[in-house]
Amino acid sequence: MEKLPGLSAEIRERFFGDRNVPVYLHAKEGGAGVDGLASLAKELVAGGYTVCAPAASKIGKEIASLPKARTSRHASHAVTAAGRRAVYLTATHGRLGLRPGPFGETAFAADSPYEKLVDSHATVITAGDAFDGLFLHELETHHLVNRYYYPTVNNAEACAAVRDPLRLAPKTDGVWPRPDTARVGQVLREAGCLFDGSLADGTPVLILDARDYVAKVDFAVEKDPDAFLGQPELEWLKVARSVLYNTTRDFVYEAELRARFLYLLPDRVSDSHFHVSLHDRNALTPDEYGWYASLSEVVGSRICDGLMMDSPSVEVRNDFEGYNEEIIRRARRHGTGVGMMTPPDVGYDRARALIEKYPKDIKAIKPYFTYVPSGIPGLECDMFDFAPEWMFRLANEKRLPVLVHLSHYGMQCAHPNNIAQIRLVCERYPDMKLVLAHCAMGHNPDRLRQALPQLADLKNIYFDCSGATEAVSICYCIRYFGVDHIMYGGDYNHSENLGRIIGQGGNFFAIHPQLSHIDKLPGPYHCIELSNLYEGMLALFTAIDLEKLKPRDVEKIFYRNHKKIYG
Repeated sequence: MEKLPGLSAEIRERFFGDRNVPVYLHAKEGGAGVDGLASLAKELVAGGYTVCAPAASKIGKEIASLPKARTSRHASHAVTAAGRRAVYLTATHGRLGLRPGPFGETAFAADSPYEKLVDSHATVITAGDAFDGLFLHELETHHLVNRYYYPTVNNAEACAAVRDPLRLAPKTDGVWPRPDTARVGQVLREAGCLFDGSLADGTPVLILDARDYVAKVDFAVEKDPDAFLGQPELEWLKVARSVLYNTTRDFVYEAELRARFLYLLPDRVSDSHFHVSLHDRNALTPDEYGWYASLSEVVGSRICDGLMMDSPSVEVRNDFEGYNEEIIRRARRHGTGVGMMTPPDVGYDRARALIEKYPKDIKAIKPYFTYVPSGIPGLECDMFDFAPEWMFRLANEKRLPVLVHLSHYGMQCAHPNNIAQIRLVCERYPDMKLVLAHCAMGHNPDRLRQALPQLADLKNIYFDCSGATEAVSICYCIRYFGVDHIMYGGDYNHSENLGRIIGQGGNFFAIHPQLSHIDKLPGPYHCIELSNLYEGMLALFTAIDLEKLKPRDVEKIFYRNHKKIYG
């Protein structure tokens, strides 16, 4: 990099050793360094790097003249980028994760280029006025405001308590908690993450990591707000913290995850396991629209297929055909298949007749342990108690999968009866695909580790990851059965009620306010939950990362395997 001489080998390696890391360039308009940084941008792009700058700046306009340059679509805070990751940085700007800020809700939204720069540890090179104020706006909107504001949006009283003291509107109408810039520089110097350099014309520049920039200052402000903020901001912070302490869902972190997932997901997503409630057939907003809204919040417009099922309610026993036909009508609205809820007392003939009546709609047989005969404990029953062998014989004849939520909660899949009955139906009915829901009830990774080696020779076992929040369990399924046997599932509407499900001892439990009272825990033990939908997606991507899966494997999990198994 001839245009950026005088850098030590350590700094070159730290900031320019990976060409996938974008470089953000900034200088005060009309000040020193503008021409030098514009020239540096061309050199970096020629060397295989990605560079970007505010679209309205002179540097941004120079970048716009480079081959295949892209500009994000935003009225006031657009970013122009060129290089290998230009599309990633600019593809969306303000569509997801809106955040109230001094420049409106979209400028520093969760999918904005600034968020992506922070998330990817972008290299920031700034000249002239020492620090780029845009990253301080990212800090104030994302961290200093939104961590307190967003958990209150569903509670009008709490929202007003947080919003009103600072009047959270564009900055001309209110005060915003922007930290003192002199203290910001001191913090970064003391943390050892602010480096000096110079351009070829001798203009001094500062070099730092965008994530360090925001994270170090954010931590410092949280630790000692008196050193950074004025009195109005401190009073607001006091109110906001008290409100946050009593919330039980972390909307701020969910917004961060949405922005991250957006660029990890393939173009098409199939939800291989979700339920809708038919208890109120005349609801103004049918539950399948709730499913679509919930999932599309995370995956956007990528939803293309799925497997819809009724909630496993006992009413299905009284009207097997009626309930499943209503699900079929609703599934057709969204282009998904149906898992036919099937109590054991329905019998072979009635189940077969419904499948033959709707051969293009019914994609799986779905037994459930709530349908066990009276006197048998559902949570500790055998698979054959709620899924008699005739179901697997019928599935074998019709080339349909059977989707099973295993019982024996004490040992889960590792229970000897589960192992024996799974082996029996898979060996006896080789044209039947057995889909074990929730990673074979793999909420306890060690129990799953005990079970899977006993089944790994069976080629017609598959897994959906719905509700599974233990990344290790997903890893075990991938390692023993291969990525071709794993499907994504969101488990709506249970995903709306549960948080994280974890193994403890030989069993498992769910962390959510109704069970754990996490909102009542004192001091440092206080925590805020994510919804199960986010926990499950995070666990799945953690497993994908640990198993070093390729994009084509990710596409299999989220789309291709569903099409192969459910058609």
